Amino acid sequence: MVNEKLKKVLEGVGENIPAMERAAQEVFDKGVKNLFLIGCGGSYSYMMPWKYFLDGKSRIPAHLEIAAELKVKHHLALGEGSVCLFTSKSGDTKEIVEIMEFCKKQGATTVAFVATEENPMRQFADYMFFADCGEEYSTHTFFCGIATFLLRLLFLNGEFDGYDRFLSQMMAMGPALDAARASVVERCEAYGKKHKDTPWHLVLGSGATWGEAYCYAMCILEEMQWIKTKSIHAAEFFHGTIELVEPGTSVIMMYGEDETRPLMDRAYRFISSITDQILIFDTKDLEMPFDPEFRGMVAPIFLGHMTGVLSKVLERERGHDLSIRRYYRQMEY
Repeated sequence: MVNEKLKKVLEGVGENIPAMERAAQEVFDKGVKNLFLIGCGGSYSYMMPWKYFLDGKSRIPAHLEIAAELKVKHHLALGEGSVCLFTSKSGDTKEIVEIMEFCKKQGATTVAFVATEENPMRQFADYMFFADCGEEYSTHTFFCGIATFLLRLLFLNGEFDGYDRFLSQMMAMGPALDAARASVVERCEAYGKKHKDTPWHLVLGSGATWGEAYCYAMCILEEMQWIKTKSIHAAEFFHGTIELVEPGTSVIMMYGEDETRPLMDRAYRFISSITDQILIFDTKDLEMPFDPEFRGMVAPIFLGHMTGVLSKVLERERGHDLSIRRYYRQMEY
């Protein structure tokens, strides 16, 4: 069965590609001193995989920044020639609007990806790309938008000659995403039912998947389900968090396909010797329309699609709608 919603989202991305390529060309022609990947909460996590990728593939310096912190600290690299990227589903996230204005005042170029066409960010965006994707597929839209813009820049800089291949494969990934989701339904159903009342969880990731682990812990389990959760990078697991693992501890692991898999394996070997309550999301055995060299890069969006199954199971089993908040956007703070 064709997922019509996802198909429409990817078609919407395709309609934006010419404009994103023109923007990348204009930015490149002006000169790119550095890149700033800026966000808060979920939008910060969306930038994490790209920081990992850029560090290993590009000579252009890339800075990953939390919006509110960047505004108050004195970052010497931010200014003329900086290209700043932002995402926001609503387009009115307070921290993002404020940091966009701040970056503009520093002389930087601002590029935004949004899911709400009319929004306060527009007044501070040099380039804004809108896609009508709704809540469910906003992460897919942002992933594709950031990928198109950044990889086009790298192509122009002589650092990503696989741009055309990647883009055509990305636009064909809809069926593979849904197949990946279907592959974890049974395990997520069992795990969600068993752990609906578990008081806390541990979520691990590494490399390009660290952002997904960070986001799932904070934005889903904590924000949307009010479950105490600790996210930890596999490389840092042995420096403190290791002491929290006990028999019966719930551990969710996000496996990708980049160079950091051995870090996840090391953590798994220890964790599995203590607890048998481990849920692994792994892209390695999935069928994808991507060449091997691209699989590590796209692992985060596949993991996000897969973990959505567990989110819906927990929502149902706990009787706690994913849209309910106690404090976020409910009161001033």
